[in-house]
Amino acid sequence: SLEKYDDDTHIAIVFGREHSGLSNDELDLCHTLINIPANPEYSSLNLAAAVQVMAYELRMSFNPTIERGRVGEEREAIHAEDLVHLYDHFERSLTTIGFLDPSNPRNLMRRIRRLFNRADLDRNEVQILHGILRAAETKARSTK
Repeated sequence: SLEKYDDDTHIAIVFGREHSGLSNDELDLCHTLINIPANPEYSSLNLAAAVQVMAYELRMSFNPTIERGRVGEEREAIHAEDLVHLYDHFERSLTTIGFLDPSNPRNLMRRIRRLFNRADLDRNEVQILHGILRAAETKARSTK
């Protein structure tokens, strides 16, 4: 379903290259990943087909009388920059508390980004997460 945004909000639907899709770095910039289920014997769709399927699904999900949200809650939207700042803070904090080894990060930050991108965070929730990270960093520094 589509969300209601202020008039100045820009949303992009990004499609990968027909022969190779999106790179991991490009995927890391996306807030939501969509997989179109296809025939397992030939699971690749060409770009035109993928665009058609997405356009159809978006059109079918649009109903201007429905507003998604949490009952009784005012939610302030966040911007992509807010998430970039949060992910940077997570990486610094997880390194500070010894959870993330910068010399062997594996896919931890990619998975954290994907987790929070699915969570549909609002401004208050982002501020709560920053507060938790600051508290964890403070605690880790005081026990050293």
